[in-house]
Amino acid sequence: MPQPVEIVSVDPNKLDAYVGRFLVNPDRVLTITKENGKLYAEPTQSPKVELFPISETEFFRKDADVRYTFIKADGGRVDRIAIRLGTGGSEAPRLSNDVMIPYEQLMAGKTAEAIESYRKIKREKPNNVVIQEARFNELGYSLLREKKVAQAIAVFKVNVELYPQSSNVYDSLGEAYMANGEKELARANYKKSLELNPGNKNAVLMLKKLEP
Repeated sequence: MPQPVEIVSVDPNKLDAYVGRFLVNPDRVLTITKENGKLYAEPTQSPKVELFPISETEFFRKDADVRYTFIKADGGRVDRIAIRLGTGGSEAPRLSNDVMIPYEQLMAGKTAEAIESYRKIKREKPNNVVIQEARFNELGYSLLREKKVAQAIAVFKVNVELYPQSSNVYDSLGEAYMANGEKELARANYKKSLELNPGNKNAVLMLKKLEP
């Protein structure tokens, strides 16, 4: 559990300098807002939470052991946030409001741009968590649950492109095509999944359901 801390009072006018978007990783933004004299943080795909001040520049959240320290550049403008998560940490630089991360491109219907952005991350940062197979699968299924089937298919197709020897990525793409009523494409992907992993019982079951 986080250690007890003392909440201090900060002039609400000073919080304006902290408002903005900060890039946590290539596909995750931390959006800081001010409402009724209080500061809030909203990470991509996560709910908004209130931040509580420990000092004029350092804040914490009550639902997790995370602290945010706002850091100013030489000119006095806050240009990044130091994020401490448990014993680890990272920095998130300020991001312009007109710059979209791949996930935001997907949500805006800019599917081609989003896919190319993910490819670029893979080329430049091949070990980044953003383009790991499991992360794409999780993202694709979250989109399916939200009934955003076209976006889910796009994400699963990227996963197939980047991890063509994985049985699981074809299985997931097959499920998305099935949800979209595209039975032939679903069948083709389940067959490929089964080819790569003959023990995939789900693919066997789905192929039986897809029989003409």
